[in-house]
Amino acid sequence: SELGKGWWYVGIDSTLATPPFNAKGIFPPELEHTLEEVLRQIPPSGQIVMANHFPLLPTPLPRHNLERSEALRALLVQWPNVRLYLHGHI
Repeated sequence: SELGKGWWYVGIDSTLATPPFNAKGIFPPELEHTLEEVLRQIPPSGQIVMANHFPLLPTPLPRHNLERSEALRALLVQWPNVRLYLHGHI
């Protein structure tokens, strides 16, 4: 959604049902395609703030990681107007 003054917010839901004491997420191919379509709709001049519960990079606690995070990183490299990626866990 547009925040105003050329800034956009994109939140992604990569949650995954896990057993207790495990908090992994997943970036499935379906979400990858949807996110790419959303990013295409934002003007190239738009600055993007993205939020997701899971970090882009592996953490010291593998049970907190995002599966297929490399696919998300590869997608974001193509969109230099994603200026900020906010996440939880660490």
